[in-house]
Amino acid sequence: GVSTGMYHPGKTPLHTVFELPFLTPEDNMDIARLQMMMEEHPAMIKEFDKWNAVVMLSPMADQYNLIMSNKRVATIDDLDGLRIRLAPTMAGVLEKFGAVGSMLALGETYTALERGTVDAVGAAASWAGGWNFQEVTKYATTGMAMGTASMFVFASKDAWNALPDDLKELHKWWQAKSGEEWAIQRELDSAKYLPAFAERMEFIKFPPEDRAKLVAEAQPIWKDWVKRMEDQGLPGQEVLDYLIAKNKEIQDAKEKK
Repeated sequence: GVSTGMYHPGKTPLHTVFELPFLTPEDNMDIARLQMMMEEHPAMIKEFDKWNAVVMLSPMADQYNLIMSNKRVATIDDLDGLRIRLAPTMAGVLEKFGAVGSMLALGETYTALERGTVDAVGAAASWAGGWNFQEVTKYATTGMAMGTASMFVFASKDAWNALPDDLKELHKWWQAKSGEEWAIQRELDSAKYLPAFAERMEFIKFPPEDRAKLVAEAQPIWKDWVKRMEDQGLPGQEVLDYLIAKNKEIQDAKEKK
């Protein structure tokens, strides 16, 4: 099976930590490494255990770095009234500046943009081009880096346990490599789609000072998430702190290079 936390947060609530806004790294390889690190946390393992599932692969989802829209989003003021398809945690920040978020299924988003029932979609170039959103939007606002998503390929634990040890070892070797391979493919996909976007759309760079205002509004959403987790008896603060610490570990290692 394939899982992403934003579609069924009630099943794997702790995994929605990945979808907290303005928190995860921008670099695809860093996202892949962080997700692999997060899957080592006992609470994350336990969350799949209750469904008798084991993670086979962790395909990384890259940053929602674009707003593809039929309304020009050039400053923070342009968010006012913008109807955007975006994960609820990310949309929550934009909503503080007047946007209206909705969590449509991706398969419904093209038609919604075409009909004007939504104005925009928060996206990454690597997959937005596969949905042809550039055909039904006029503007691409870059520099958003609003967050990412949790994605997992999982299997029945019973089926996993039935595998011979040599196949388990082979798979663990591949799983350790798979995140980085996925990150490379995301970069290739972005390079493929961005020229098609540029032919059809006006590209706009979101001002860094305006993005900083969005980041400042993200932490209350992190705190609300922790409270929701703790209210369910889940270690929300511990998992959030772990993610922040592991992200810092990744960034510090890069700086030393």
